[in-house]
Amino acid sequence: MMAEDGKEKGNVYDKIFKENAETLFIPIIEQQLQIKIKDYRPLKEKMQTTVEREMDFFYEVVKEDEERFILHIEFQADHDSEMLYRAAEY
Repeated sequence: MMAEDGKEKGNVYDKIFKENAETLFIPIIEQQLQIKIKDYRPLKEKMQTTVEREMDFFYEVVKEDEERFILHIEFQADHDSEMLYRAAEY
């Protein structure tokens, strides 16, 4: 989606979400998954393959019981029929 100045609106939303992701999503994830997160760290969000993809929210999470998992969240302003394929590529 393009803004009036010709720049993609999605990039603006991505930037806002990325800047606030930890503050917003870590507590929501704890509540929704009913877990206590001990630690987390962002993982490399760019992948260079034939096509370069940049992920919105890609973290390694460590629960209080030391169990680790990868958390990946993508933000979409509009329906993207290719999202399933992009997620599989990640």
